[in-house]
This record gives sequence, structure tokens and C-alpha cells, in this order.
Amino acid sequence: PKIRLGIIGTGARGQQHLREGLWGSKDFEIVAVADVYSPHQKAGMLSAWFANAGIVVPNGRRPTPEQIEVVKKFLKPVAYYDYKEMLAKEGLAAVVIATPPHTHATIIKDCLAAGTHVFCETPIATGIVDARDVVSDAQKSGLVVQVGHQRRYHPNYNLVMKQSRDDSVLGRITQAQF
Repeated sequence: PKIRLGIIGTGARGQQHLREGLWGSKDFEIVAVADVYSPHQKAGMLSAWFANAGIVVPNGRRPTPEQIEVVKKFLKPVAYYDYKEMLAKEGLAAVVIATPPHTHATIIKDCLAAGTHVFCETPIATGIVDARDVVSDAQKSGLVVQVGHQRRYHPNYNLVMKQSRDDSVLGRITQAQF
């Protein structure tokens, strides 16, 4: 069975995870999203619905009527304003946290208390005491907490790293500009 996944924070970074990391995954089913800002919540819910169906809608474009018909066959995620309510109701196996950094430690700890594995964008916390508390809670829980680094797992970046390190296709990189 697919892993029941929730997304906490569906702004720019949460949308990026939906579009580039989770889209069309055969391993996950995005069952719920949580965001305190209504426009982000709605966009996240729509993106999650399309991600479950494996249909890519370019950023800023509207889905075609044909795409909408296809996507109706897939699970439509539930949207929440309160992530704690989502954790309590959805029976999630894991969450992706893409909220502002000052919220990470608290949300991670709440997820662990709910028995949920966590993938969180950096940083794990904004202070050393909170970071140590999160690590301690994770160790006690036996659950996985993975801290992501922006674009570290993106296939395009991985390809460039492989070509520059392993294949020597690009040669020695001396400068990069984004």
C-alpha cells in the first residue's frame, strides 16, 4: 500500500516538493495538506490532487478540462488550517514540513508525538536547545526525521553533480550563478 502523506506548509517550498519531488510517486498518496494561509492551502490541495494522479500542470497554468477529468479519479486531499487537527484525523505515516523556520522544532515535535515520520526543510530549529530537543525526541520515538536542504534531492541538481564529479563531463566548476 502507498504511504499516507501529509504536507504542512504549502507555500513556495511546499509547492516545490509537490511539483518536483512527490509528483506521480507510486510510493506516496498525499491525503492532506495544512496551511494557515488560504491561497496557499487551496493551491497545495490542487497540486496534491494532481500529484496523486501524476499529472504535471506547469506553474502558473490552469489544468485543461481533460486533465481535470483524469484527476477526478484520484484521491482529493483534505485541507486543514491546523496541522494538529490533520495529524489527529488522517492517520498519516509521514509528513513533509515546509513552513517558516521558526516553526520547525514545534511542528516536528508534534508530529513525533503523533507517531508520524518527518521530512523537514532546513533548519531543524532556530536554536541549539530546540535542535537538541528535536533530536532527543526523534531518538526516543524511533521515528525517522530527515532534514532536507533546498534542492539537494532535485534530479536536475543531482545530474549536474554527477556529471561534474563522476563523469567529468563538465570539467572543474569554478563558479555557478542562479
